[in-house]
Amino acid sequence: EVLQSCGEEVGPAWPLVLAMLKGVAQDEEERHVRVAFDCVQLIRTDCSALPVDCLQLLLTTIGAFGFQQSDLNISLTAITLLWNIADFFGRERQALLSAFSEVDFHPGVPRKSLGDDADDNGGGVS
Repeated sequence: EVLQSCGEEVGPAWPLVLAMLKGVAQDEEERHVRVAFDCVQLIRTDCSALPVDCLQLLLTTIGAFGFQQSDLNISLTAITLLWNIADFFGRERQALLSAFSEVDFHPGVPRKSLGDDADDNGGGVS
């Protein structure tokens, strides 16, 4: 209900919201997974409130629901959402590239996550 009524005001907290939803995808309680996936579907339906640089996290969050094993229908729906998003990206490629350049985000370049620093021992090959 909070996302539905004031999703536009989440602003810089979108990465936290998406990370929490992604975490719930790994929950074995089907009811929790269902509620979280409903939130993800709402976010996907109204992506206008979501900053462009959060699209990658949205995709990985949806992908996590595709991997969950509590509810097969959620997995299949998540895969369909990813397919639809890929189709949209293909049709709107130029507009997306323009939007990415406005926020200095380069989707072809892997972004370093917070956990990468702990795994880096300085001797690995990139």
